[in-house]
Amino acid sequence: MSDFITLSCPNCGGRLDVSPSTMTLKCQNCGVEHMVKREAGNVMLESFARCPTCNRNDRVEKVSGIYKQETGDLRSKIGPPQQPNLSLISEYTGCIIFPISLITFFLIMGYLFDALRHTVNWPDYSGIFCGIAGFFLSFLIAILVSRRAKSKNKKRQEVFQAEGHIDRWQKSMAKWEALYYCRRDDCVFDPTTKAVVPVDKIGELIKPEL
Repeated sequence: MSDFITLSCPNCGGRLDVSPSTMTLKCQNCGVEHMVKREAGNVMLESFARCPTCNRNDRVEKVSGIYKQETGDLRSKIGPPQQPNLSLISEYTGCIIFPISLITFFLIMGYLFDALRHTVNWPDYSGIFCGIAGFFLSFLIAILVSRRAKSKNKKRQEVFQAEGHIDRWQKSMAKWEALYYCRRDDCVFDPTTKAVVPVDKIGELIKPEL
């Protein structure tokens, strides 16, 4: 019993013999190359991601896969749409402001203490109280600034949602994740709409519908 499986070419209907080890197959009638796909014991020809320019898919790869695996010029050209910046102040702002405000307060208190200790009869341990006061004041300032930052971030996110920025970005991401790149023709295409553009004009394919 032969291990070969006979299929029909999706392009011209010609006969194709597929062996168990076949990964790519070229039709002898029309010259179109196909990728052999095997799922749950079934064998089929992958024609969905065929490049509209060369009508082949043997050198076609998904854009998102290339972006994750490669580096260099190609990766920078096919990058995903930029996510809207919803953050006015980083959530780590408090961690930065805390030591700055603490040092600033210590310097101010140290200057005042040094200027007044000659005219006011302060005890020697008064500097300790100044340091403790500076610590708690700085901590309070950091908490207030952090809460204010979170409040502004939340309001800005609501504005972005209301204006549709996030919705348009999500639609662009969905289009980007569906794109394929053909190394033979250096182009990007949408296998559903058959739209194809040069790789440096990928933005034309991921524009969200207004």
